[in-house]
Amino acid sequence: MRSSGLFTVATVSGMSLAATVRTIHQFPNPTWVENVASTRNGSLLVGILGQVPAQLHILDPFSNTTQDTLLHTFAPSNSIFGITEYETDVFAVAAGNFSFTTANGTGDANIWSVDLRSGTTKSSIKVHKLVHLPDAQINGIAALNSKALLFADSWAGNIRRVDIKTGKHEVVLEDATTANNVSSPLPLGANGLKILRPNAVPSSRDTPTLYFSNLQLSKMYSVPIDGNTGRPQGRVTTLASGLGSVIDDLAVTDDGTVFLTRDAANDVVRISGDGEAATLGGGNATVLGPTAAALGRTYRDRGVLYVSAMGGQQADGTFTEGGRVVAIDLDA
Repeated sequence: MRSSGLFTVATVSGMSLAATVRTIHQFPNPTWVENVASTRNGSLLVGILGQVPAQLHILDPFSNTTQDTLLHTFAPSNSIFGITEYETDVFAVAAGNFSFTTANGTGDANIWSVDLRSGTTKSSIKVHKLVHLPDAQINGIAALNSKALLFADSWAGNIRRVDIKTGKHEVVLEDATTANNVSSPLPLGANGLKILRPNAVPSSRDTPTLYFSNLQLSKMYSVPIDGNTGRPQGRVTTLASGLGSVIDDLAVTDDGTVFLTRDAANDVVRISGDGEAATLGGGNATVLGPTAAALGRTYRDRGVLYVSAMGGQQADGTFTEGGRVVAIDLDA
């Protein structure tokens, strides 16, 4: 489905906002931490890119030791590309394959259910495969409701809806806002996805808003969507442009403020509802290679933005440091 129009609202200014950053956990070098998701009890689910088999970790950000636990592995995939909660305490985890040599996804994706309702240990979780998508390369993923997910196929340049029960998937948005450039060294179009809905529990009766980034275009967009079909119900709005290279995943607050990670700039951009765009940390390498963001969900971490990072890459492809998960105190 094509959008009927675009509105450019903001570009990133030179303004930098002060931010207090603290490390929750740092992984060995090299470890590319690709995504982070917060759970209802405050734990953090963390996905790793480029490890065989693909790894899902869990962290306790409130622990004095912040020990990391390998929660589950997903053979034969080598990467976790997205994590989203589609029922209370039940998460969809997108696993696929990525080549560091070609910077391409290699397809044959799977979406798994990770059920934390009985606990968050290896022995208490329940894992089963939801969907096998042999011809798709999933990148960003977001729960539409308890029966369907939206995912970005960044290499194909579109956003698709997938039915959890049947595995049937279809393109719901494919236009200039989702497009990629196959001749680019990093040919990714639509990338990070988040859905902001009027109700805390996903419902097919919602009229939610889809937020998505486009790495190729360096832009951030939003569009109202149908809570059942995932199809746009209005025009796509450009929230911010001129975001620079390698923008990635994002988090969205209840008032529509977006926090967008920028791998190459080593910072996070805050895009407010009134269109003001400014950086947190100002690109001063506080967080090397940020890849994804998630908001704290408990009384202890309200006002905290958790950010995963891949550790920053040198010109020769080596990593500056091991990937990290950090907390940014937004109210500090």
